[in-house]
Amino acid sequence: MASEGDKHPDSGWRVRGRMGNATDEEAEAREIAYVALGAVSNRDGSWFHLIDEPVNTSMMRNFDTGRYLPETWNQGQGFCSTC
Repeated sequence: MASEGDKHPDSGWRVRGRMGNATDEEAEAREIAYVALGAVSNRDGSWFHLIDEPVNTSMMRNFDTGRYLPETWNQGQGFCSTC
């Protein structure tokens, strides 16, 4: 997602906000914002222990337990934390 002339290199991290009861269409329609990881961790550092996970790791937070669960990619279904 880096663009020519960017002041800072792309870290590769993608952090999505809480979806709540949003439909897939509503979630996909949200605008992307580029925010420093420090700013994200200052608001909610509960994910910071994941910073050293391997490239392409995908985690989904269970807001009932506060735990992050690994997601796997399933052809035709996308990411799934219960597959």
